[in-house]
Amino acid sequence: MATPRTLPFDLNSTLTDNFEGIANLMVGDRKHDIRAAQRNGASAIGVLWGYGSRDELDEAGADALISSPAEFRAGPAQIQAASS
Repeated sequence: MATPRTLPFDLNSTLTDNFEGIANLMVGDRKHDIRAAQRNGASAIGVLWGYGSRDELDEAGADALISSPAEFRAGPAQIQAASS
């Protein structure tokens, strides 16, 4: 039986507490993730600690880019500031 991966923070609480009012949000590290979000009407957040580069995520049209999980936990205001 597979064991669930332990995250460094409670993802569900982070989403509930910090992203209330955002109907659909997709977080990804590759252009394919950003395009999937766009095709499904979701906001696309690109993370820079994965496989994709800043250029790849920018070119794909990510709504915002973040450099660390701490920025994600801070919520939309921090993500906007980091993307500016």
